[in-house]
Amino acid sequence: MKKLFLLKVLLAGAVGLPAIGWAADSENFVGKVDMTTEIAAKANPNGALFVFAKKVGEESAPPAAVIRIDHPQYPVTFRLRPEDQMRPGDPAKPFEGEYILYARHSDTGTPMEKKGYHGESCGSVVAGEGSPMIVISSEYEE
Repeated sequence: MKKLFLLKVLLAGAVGLPAIGWAADSENFVGKVDMTTEIAAKANPNGALFVFAKKVGEESAPPAAVIRIDHPQYPVTFRLRPEDQMRPGDPAKPFEGEYILYARHSDTGTPMEKKGYHGESCGSVVAGEGSPMIVISSEYEE
């Protein structure tokens, strides 16, 4: 599964997203990712931001969907669509139920990097409801 995650992220490439202009709809997660001042001082601006969704109750499973944004300029507006789901071969299906959204900033742009910075949505979210805000506020080293 790690290989599928890595492949999906690498194939996703850079996603340039406008800062405004998207309204939430019933099929997408549309929100923002920002970084604390402390983390921003340490993070490489030439890295990559990964935003991913995990279904509530399946947090230990691989992500349900992921996008990659190269050279992010925080705050970043993101849009996670059914087409970003990681079930190869399946047609894109709407997100059903509740999800936790996560953000990870990798200084090297590598999704499986052993250290980096991360944050998560405050509680569970449902596609099309609200505009989740994720703040990258923690540094980790595995």
